[in-house]
Amino acid sequence: MLAAETLQKTIDFTNACLFAKNEKDLEDIWLSLQELCNIDGLLLFVSDSTADDDLESTLIVRSFGINDAWHDIYVARQYALIDPVKKMAMETDEVFSWDSAFKRYGEGAEEFIDTSADLGLKEGYTVGTISSDVTGIACSASVIFNSKNLNEGDHAMVKSLLPHVNSVLARPGFLKSSNLTEKQIEVLKWASKNKSYWEVGTIMGISERTVKFHFKNIFRKLGVSSRGEAILKGKIKGIV
Repeated sequence: MLAAETLQKTIDFTNACLFAKNEKDLEDIWLSLQELCNIDGLLLFVSDSTADDDLESTLIVRSFGINDAWHDIYVARQYALIDPVKKMAMETDEVFSWDSAFKRYGEGAEEFIDTSADLGLKEGYTVGTISSDVTGIACSASVIFNSKNLNEGDHAMVKSLLPHVNSVLARPGFLKSSNLTEKQIEVLKWASKNKSYWEVGTIMGISERTVKFHFKNIFRKLGVSSRGEAILKGKIKGIV
């Protein structure tokens, strides 16, 4: 049975995940998780989908307590396409150990496993969401630890709390980059107010033709084919 103080901290942690609205809240969550479970690091991934193109081009990473070089290496070497942990996260919504992922998908990913270990990412737990019912995005949350620092209770605690962190990532607009320019975002915002192409152009001081050009690029970046779909996806992502 949990001590009263630990129980209260656990309740505070789940409430913090439930009401998290920004990166400052996420930092507080990380510090609480570190205190509760003796973990060394936290890794967060968000992508438009689990398709290779999305994993490679729209993956967003936030990390705490992780070697600064890891993110740049991960992106530069396109590790999202071979990462055994990401592959495992695509097939289960349960918390799993990195060891199980390496055993299942480690063949062909030896360089990834060795590089991550060299940078201190050797042991961990991960839980993922293949596609959120609300946002349609894929996301996962991972913790990094050293087994010698965790007792049986710590392992149980982190596995019970990690899904709450992952649930934060699947919310509309949270930690998700739209890749839209400021002009494209402004165009989409005015369109969401039922303004016509001509009206948007007049408001922004640009031609109707330029507005349509912006929308063409918005469609491409958001993966939609109509103005209505663009506005809906913009709302889901928190752009408008």
